[in-house]
Amino acid sequence: MASALKVTWLWWKNYWIERHTPITTTYDGIWLRTKSHNRIILGLTDQAKEDIGDITFIDYPTKTPHLNAGDPLIDLEGGKAVETFKVPVGGTVTAYNDDLLQHPEKISQNKLADNWIVELKGD
Repeated sequence: MASALKVTWLWWKNYWIERHTPITTTYDGIWLRTKSHNRIILGLTDQAKEDIGDITFIDYPTKTPHLNAGDPLIDLEGGKAVETFKVPVGGTVTAYNDDLLQHPEKISQNKLADNWIVELKGD
């Protein structure tokens, strides 16, 4: 019983740390947050969202299992601009945020931590 309690406690502790770790790195409109075990989460900065305006369309131009630095990450269309953002670091994709494809307005409404685009396992 103590082992299950310890595992649960460690899971919640890591979850809280990962959700509340400040975003310290941004690159050309994309923020990066490092997580445990060499995982990296990429998202759209508030400044980039403001520059594009109300986002009406989102697409992943190359939805592949591996992304290299400089590859196209996401295409966004908004009231002020159409923009393609590039991947700042390479890695193996562990998750895409497909919810954004169906509801592109969520990227403007959600908190920064919920506006992730892709999760990578860094090279």
